[in-house]
Amino acid sequence: MANLILRPSELIEGKPWSLQLRYHDCCGPTEYTTLTRVSDEIAREIIHAGACEWLFGEPNWDEEHKKRELERARKLHEEAVKIEVRYGIR
Repeated sequence: MANLILRPSELIEGKPWSLQLRYHDCCGPTEYTTLTRVSDEIAREIIHAGACEWLFGEPNWDEEHKKRELERARKLHEEAVKIEVRYGIR
């Protein structure tokens, strides 16, 4: 049996959701095929249209946005440290 799901992708920026086909039956392994990655807005539209379901339940949007902001800040900090090291500031 196959069904259409949305699950978090590895991407933080731009398209953080993977639209996937999930293949499973009662006794065998579950396989996933990624069709595309989508933005928050497109993910909500797909769900609203009734085309698929969230694999892990609907996300807490406030927590999702907070997680992404923290990841952006972490990356900026890493970049700043590299620049400081390059110029002998650290």
